[in-house]
Amino acid sequence: MSTIATQRTQVDTFIRELNAHNWDAAVGAFEGESPTFEDMAANIRLTGLSGITSGLEAFSSALPDIQMRVMHAVDVPGTSTREVVITGTHEGTYQGLDATSQRVRFACACIFEFDTSGRLKTERLYFDNETLLLQMHGRVLPYLPSTLRIAA
Repeated sequence: MSTIATQRTQVDTFIRELNAHNWDAAVGAFEGESPTFEDMAANIRLTGLSGITSGLEAFSSALPDIQMRVMHAVDVPGTSTREVVITGTHEGTYQGLDATSQRVRFACACIFEFDTSGRLKTERLYFDNETLLLQMHGRVLPYLPSTLRIAA
């Protein structure tokens, strides 16, 4: 299997297990040395399998019905990128905000990095945290008509 095919399989497995809410299997997709989970919106880097687990737990407790839909994929040796739309219902605390039971939908860029042996070592998330928090409060950004919004 080619390097890129192996990367795609690992990323697809991670996303499939995340969508199935099989957290142990999702974390198990990370095999590289010193695996990390980086939430750029919160400026957080979590290391090791326990760090990745705590990062996923933060999202899964806030959005227990979380789903990630891939909109676009790009793979090059050593890096896979997925543009996704994440949906869920705010049923748990997120960054100090108590559950509001609001549905959320937001765009996210996920960068997956692989070590020199082709093992998944890092997931880095980029998304607009303000948009997510506004949706959790039951609001959307007022300055764009709904037809122009990407994920809201």
